[in-house]
Amino acid sequence: MATQTRTLIQRMLLILALGVSLGLLNNTKGPDKLEIVSGWSSKTHVPPINIQEARRKHLKGILFVDARPNSQYRLGHIAGAINIPADLFDFAYKMRFTNPRYQDEIIVYGKTFSRLYDEKVCRRLSSMGHENLRILSTGLSAWQAEGYPTEP
Repeated sequence: MATQTRTLIQRMLLILALGVSLGLLNNTKGPDKLEIVSGWSSKTHVPPINIQEARRKHLKGILFVDARPNSQYRLGHIAGAINIPADLFDFAYKMRFTNPRYQDEIIVYGKTFSRLYDEKVCRRLSSMGHENLRILSTGLSAWQAEGYPTEP
């Protein structure tokens, strides 16, 4: 009886170890990686950009990506910005980037809703090959407070 119990425990531990190993492997190789321990993953660091510098780049025609959900984007967004919500990234990306130019600068924003959306969209853009990414250090409300152009 003790031998059977020991064998059963060994099998359960083997299954548990395999499950954890496969889960970690998927998490390190999959496109939607979860950060298990803060700072432990190999996620790409995206530098912030302040609102004044972002406005100068906006005047030059740099692409702005609104990472908020579509319902928030429709309420108002930076003039000329495109919407690529984190939850619909694959679909929205294919619609917006038919001929992507990977070296072009992209500024991602949405902080007033959730900073996590900004970071997730940046990680996904980076995984698609985009190299020159920045995250707006403030959100849409700060952009509007400065009187910079927005669209309803």
